[in-house]
Amino acid sequence: MSAMRLALYARVSTRDKDQNPETQLLPLREYAQNREGIVVHEYVDQASATDLNHRVAWHRLMDDARLHKIDGILVWRMDRAFRSVYHAAQTLEQLKYWGVGLKSYQEAWLDTTSPMGDTSPSPMPNWKEISSESASRPAWTGRNGKAKL
Repeated sequence: MSAMRLALYARVSTRDKDQNPETQLLPLREYAQNREGIVVHEYVDQASATDLNHRVAWHRLMDDARLHKIDGILVWRMDRAFRSVYHAAQTLEQLKYWGVGLKSYQEAWLDTTSPMGDTSPSPMPNWKEISSESASRPAWTGRNGKAKL
């Protein structure tokens, strides 16, 4: 069995200039390595989640998924990739059609990279709950640049 070709996606908001995408990417790299995946590319955006037009790396990632250049996508947290539950559902369906899985590092329930994750019904939480939880727990976990796992 060949190693899974993985893409890492990180997004930092334009509102807080102290955010560093490395705080998301470091644990994603380690996770991929521990799972014997091959990181073929890292995609990083500095844009608001709702500003999909300026998320150039996200568009390149979706193009690479469509072209079967990757087998799976690792994201730090759902709100780093998606702007709404609708956007998440739409994107996950498209990725499934292309044969590309997606896994959230922080949310164990969001994993379509395994047979179990692909067949189980997704307990997709309410986006308002995700947004309020995200507001109290920023993606960059501190100015010291270390992510708390």
